[in-house]
Amino acid sequence: MGAKLLPLTLTISLVLLAIPSCVCQYDQQYEACSQTLLQCGNISEIGYPFWGGTRNASCGYPGFELNCQNDIFRLNISSTVYRVLDVNNATQTLRVARNDLWDDTCPRVFTNTS
Repeated sequence: MGAKLLPLTLTISLVLLAIPSCVCQYDQQYEACSQTLLQCGNISEIGYPFWGGTRNASCGYPGFELNCQNDIFRLNISSTVYRVLDVNNATQTLRVARNDLWDDTCPRVFTNTS
């Protein structure tokens, strides 16, 4: 009975040894994305789903590009530019304000941003 189990045990051992090498391959893109976080003004350590600046587009969601201008993050959604006022990583929330209303509360173009 023991001689019959040896080939089966050997086969299972070889399969188990081969699995980690094919399943757990090193992903350089993931490593680069996890090490590159966005920073602008007093807001820092911004990661996924945002990208922009030195953080590659493949590291974030397509519509969530953050641009740093004059130490302020700006986010363009449906042709409306928003200022990023605060990012809370603990609650995963982003507080924004419409950029066109920041200095002038009477915009020339009225848009629905609900």
